[in-house]
Amino acid sequence: MFEKEKQAIIDCPDDMIKVSDFYHLLDTAFNEDLITKEQFDKWNEVLDYVIPVLVKGVNIDPSIAQSAFVLTHDMFRNNKFIKYVVKRMAGKYGINLEG
Repeated sequence: MFEKEKQAIIDCPDDMIKVSDFYHLLDTAFNEDLITKEQFDKWNEVLDYVIPVLVKGVNIDPSIAQSAFVLTHDMFRNNKFIKYVVKRMAGKYGINLEG
């Protein structure tokens, strides 16, 4: 089930992706014993940190929003999952991470 859900997120167009999709994927990974309770708690903590930045970013000045996305992307540059979440959310809101 996890691989199916993961692929569904990958295949989902940017404009259709939802923040809840990432939390649901994390829940599935935990329920299928693919990650430990400690890993689950850590990932939830990281998502709880990242997601508000991304969601708030779309409600403020576009240049500030871009800065928030780029900063979050850079802060978690060693974390492939979070980088992917940021990239997808940036795509959803039309924010360029290159600038």
